[in-house]
Amino acid sequence: SDSRWAVEREDAAPQAVALPAVMEYDPGFGLLERRPHPLVRTAWLERWSEPSPVLDVVPQALPWGLHRYWLRWRTPPGAVSMSVPAVGEAKLWVDGVPVALQESMAVLPRNDGLPREVVLRVDATPGHHAGAVLDGPVTYRVEPGRIELGDWTQQGLEAWSGGVRHERDLTLPDIPPGRLVLDLGRVRGTAEVHLNGVKIGQRFCAPWRFDLTGRLKPGSNTLRIDVFNTLAPWLHAASPTRFVYRGQTVSGLLGPVRLWHEPPLTPDASRQIQHASDAV
Repeated sequence: SDSRWAVEREDAAPQAVALPAVMEYDPGFGLLERRPHPLVRTAWLERWSEPSPVLDVVPQALPWGLHRYWLRWRTPPGAVSMSVPAVGEAKLWVDGVPVALQESMAVLPRNDGLPREVVLRVDATPGHHAGAVLDGPVTYRVEPGRIELGDWTQQGLEAWSGGVRHERDLTLPDIPPGRLVLDLGRVRGTAEVHLNGVKIGQRFCAPWRFDLTGRLKPGSNTLRIDVFNTLAPWLHAASPTRFVYRGQTVSGLLGPVRLWHEPPLTPDASRQIQHASDAV
C-alpha cells in the first residue's frame, strides 16, 4: 500500500490510506483467534496451520522494466547452508565470492565458523518489488561456530530470540589456594554457567559472578555459559511494536569475561576481621 490507495466507507468520502511507522495498537491483540496477516503467502510468519484466506493478488503497481535490487546482511555464526527464496533471477556472493544458488539453496564455503557477509542481487519478476523479491524468510542450517563477545545484533543474530551456548576449555597447571571467581562482565539477558558438566548457577541481573572455588581441577576444564535474551529482537523484526524500546534489542555476553583469584587471608588479617566483628 502507498498514498495512491484510498479507503471508502458508506457514510464518508474516500480517504487516503495512512501508513503508520509502527503498529501501536494492533486490534488483533485481544482476539482469541488472530486475524490473518494482510499480506499474501505469510504462513511462515504467522504459523498458520491452514492456507491464509488472503487472496493471492499481485497488482502491477509500477511501469515494468528491469528492477534490480541489492540486499546485504550477515549470516549467524556456524552457518553451513542457507535457503534464499528469491523471486526472480538471483545471484549470491559470500564474503565477496560468488556462490551458486540451486533451487533457492546455497552451500556456504567453509570458514572458521564466524559470521560472514552476504550480498544478494535480484532481477525481480513483474509484480514483485522491494520486499516482495523474497517469498519468505532466509533460513540456515548451522553447526557449532564461533562468536565474539559483544552484541548479537552485530554478529548475524539481529532477529534472534532464544539462547546461545558458549563453550571453551580452560587448562590450569595448578589450582592456587584461595577463592576463584568467574566474572562475566556485562550480560544482556540471563546467564547460566556449567563447569565440567555440573551446573554452577544462574543470574538474571548483575553482578554476573560465579564462585568456582573447589570446582576447578588441575589440567583441562570445560566451561559452558548459556545466555538467553528476550522476545524484543524477534518482535522488532517480525511484528513492529512501540513496546520495544531503544536498546532493548541489544543481547548477548558483552564481557569482559575474567577468572580472578582472591588469595587466602593471612592470620593477622583474619584476627583483625574477627576483632572488628566482635566490636560491632
